[in-house]
Amino acid sequence: MAMRTHCADALPQIHELYRRLVFTILLRNTDDHLRNHGFLRAVRGWVLSPAFDINPELHPGGWLQTPISEIHGAECSIRAALDAAPYFELSESEAREMVGAMARIIAAEWRPIGRELGMMPSDFSALATVMENEDLVWARSF
Repeated sequence: MAMRTHCADALPQIHELYRRLVFTILLRNTDDHLRNHGFLRAVRGWVLSPAFDINPELHPGGWLQTPISEIHGAECSIRAALDAAPYFELSESEAREMVGAMARIIAAEWRPIGRELGMMPSDFSALATVMENEDLVWARSF
């Protein structure tokens, strides 16, 4: 992975990329292509840019635009992300902890944040299938 060579303080950047992968899967952001991942030049090397262009897919299943690994290809599933954890220098237990924490935060916060942003009841109904999908429910148990 080029990030090991070119990123400033590479390991935290690699772990952040994994968090973004998990977030993408939990929200079914199947429009996750390489142009949605940027880097900014810092004094000591490259760092991930802030996340952008995240578009939840309302329908279950689907495939990511960017493959996760040779193991599962572009399968949009938490199981695929867990199997790929070693590529991101994470143990299975570290990955499960990270996935579980993110799933619990998403489950607890998406409605309060939506209300704060002025979402309407119809918006909540439309997003409920994404925000309460089976991968997210399963991941909360980690």
